[in-house]
Amino acid sequence: MSDLKSRTSGIEFVPVRKDGGIKPQQWHVVLGVIIPAASIITELTTGLCGAGFFDPIPTPWHVL
Repeated sequence: MSDLKSRTSGIEFVPVRKDGGIKPQQWHVVLGVIIPAASIITELTTGLCGAGFFDPIPTPWHVL
């Protein structure tokens, strides 16, 4: 047997919050709503990707 210490000896377990978990923060809105909306609006108005590579939004259903 070796006398090496375990790498998990410094881990501390913290109880889970009782108030329902993670609440939405500003960066959730930015990353989940604003950036995707901006990219869809940019593609619909300019057609940059659709003209150069492939059409990522071929039908209105793909936007939804």
